[in-house]
Amino acid sequence: MLLFVRFRCCLQNLSRLPIWLGMWLAACSGTNGPPGFGSAGDAALGGQDSSRADSGVPNESDASVATDASDATTVPDDERCSINPFELSSDSLPGIRHMSVDASGDAFFALWNQSDGTFEDLYRASVAPGSIEFAQTKLTNDTASASNPFASAGLVAWEDDGGQRARYQIRVRLIEGSSEFDVTAVEFDARHPSIAGVEGAWVIGYSIRIGPNWMLQTRTFDGSNLGPAQDIASYELERIPRLFLGTSSTPMAAYVQNGDVFVVRLSPETAAPTSTPLVVNAESNALDEVSMAFDDQAGIVAFSAEAGGRNVMRGILLELDGTVRRAERTLSVFPVEARLPRAIAYQGGLAVAYRADNEGDEHIALDFVHGSTGEVVENYEVAAANFSNGAIGLGVASSTGDILLTWGARQSGAGSSATLLSAASLQCASTWLRCSPQSL
Repeated sequence: MLLFVRFRCCLQNLSRLPIWLGMWLAACSGTNGPPGFGSAGDAALGGQDSSRADSGVPNESDASVATDASDATTVPDDERCSINPFELSSDSLPGIRHMSVDASGDAFFALWNQSDGTFEDLYRASVAPGSIEFAQTKLTNDTASASNPFASAGLVAWEDDGGQRARYQIRVRLIEGSSEFDVTAVEFDARHPSIAGVEGAWVIGYSIRIGPNWMLQTRTFDGSNLGPAQDIASYELERIPRLFLGTSSTPMAAYVQNGDVFVVRLSPETAAPTSTPLVVNAESNALDEVSMAFDDQAGIVAFSAEAGGRNVMRGILLELDGTVRRAERTLSVFPVEARLPRAIAYQGGLAVAYRADNEGDEHIALDFVHGSTGEVVENYEVAAANFSNGAIGLGVASSTGDILLTWGARQSGAGSSATLLSAASLQCASTWLRCSPQSL
């Protein structure tokens, strides 16, 4: 496994300062900052570089931006993160393997689907922060296939085919429980579950096909009972849409429709929309893949977009009410293609992981995003992994600040058809990703 292939720093003109201090000062002062960043106080530009002719989305096709550590003028002697990779499991069959991570205080739970030769089952690994040791448990064991798990706030949801392999229903269970609950009826095809925790309960989101149309719906769940389904959006198309949930001061939903990224607030009591869906991106070129995360000050919605014939990764900083805090930026660096984001709040800023392809160099990328400016402060290529596999997992332990990143990938080697389920434990420096309010 290839580890720490490259390190990229956005800042190239403060080499006399320690790299983290120079980056923080430049981003917070609004001068001599990273490429594409204007005055932090310029509300009209939203922090964008006014000299750019496009919609104020820097770096999506700028070949002059450094894409390798050897191109940058400053490379720190000590990176701010240490990464320890380890293998969770190996699936003897090829295929798409989706992974998810839930962080609950002093423990991580990694979830994934894995084939037993006939059906796919759901697995859980309990990992202590900072450790590469884990205990593995098989959660499902019946004549049905479980796939595409999503875990958050102690709950996991997944797609269950009921043994029919024709359509799926969404089911949930407590990660450390045993009882399973049907979120959708077996007669409907339902996909892509998502979860937001809300004060001892949850809001569950999913896509469901009703008649000729796909719908995005949400429901509340209190651990025993499900609330009525709430309609979020309707689609007249064959492509299956996706809904991603996050938790700010209230549950939030993000989704893509006709290339636009929508954000809407939800009621924690009913899961129904409490605001008009707001378009937050600048161009109608977003793809279906979206992720969202908040802390107590701000959040980010990360999404893949089509630009110049390539998939790029973009991010938009959000206020706690879902309105735009900083206009969108391209997180991935030309010529990297990017897909399947997963975002978390981290140490005053945000972190976004995604699958990346740098002209054949396929890997898992992890970007640390400044919580006040939206700039990528640091970028890591965590490990080699094929671009076309499934969702990745990302979580942060509130007690220690450690990060767990998980992914599935084809096993390398001639004649191999196995899929490796891998993870990396990250320990990173703290309190460096947001300016003080006085500097904005």
